Amino acid sequence: MEARIVGSDSDLDLALLKVDVKGLRPLPLGDYNKLRQGELVLALGSPEGLQGSATMGVVSAAARQPDSDSPMVYVQSDAPINPGSSGGPLINVDGELVGINTFILTQGGGNEGLGFAIPSAVVAFAYPQLRKYGHVHRGEIGIAVQAITPTLGRRSQAPHRMGCDRIGTSYPGVRLIA
Repeated sequence: MEARIVGSDSDLDLALLKVDVKGLRPLPLGDYNKLRQGELVLALGSPEGLQGSATMGVVSAAARQPDSDSPMVYVQSDAPINPGSSGGPLINVDGELVGINTFILTQGGGNEGLGFAIPSAVVAFAYPQLRKYGHVHRGEIGIAVQAITPTLGRRSQAPHRMGCDRIGTSYPGVRLIA
């Protein structure tokens, strides 16, 4: 099946594709706010080109932040995301899309490990913008946030050893410590 890229966002690792096929029905979006730890999910995909493959697992965490310096949170599940299944849907038992499978953390390099999916709420936010503009618009307030490491905390003489510090603000001397 041929497709063309309508839009993409590398920060979200998400792309919107257009296919000219009649009779396809979209999966309904699940309510991310109702997703709970322990909920049964299926990861669908085409590992190694084997179309229509499904693996089953449970939601390990509805909002996992694997990188403390990135604001992105993911649905973590133990449903194996096999190589080639990235980009496939993570669905609940009601057939609703609760995430888009994106990566797996593994020590052995196989499908055993921790699977992560882009939450349906992020998909719902990004889809209309990708469709209309080809990219996602983000609000900016002129600051960036960075985790304070012990070394940075000592160097900046921050009163706390954990929190956030200003980076590249347009107001010299402004410091945010949480």
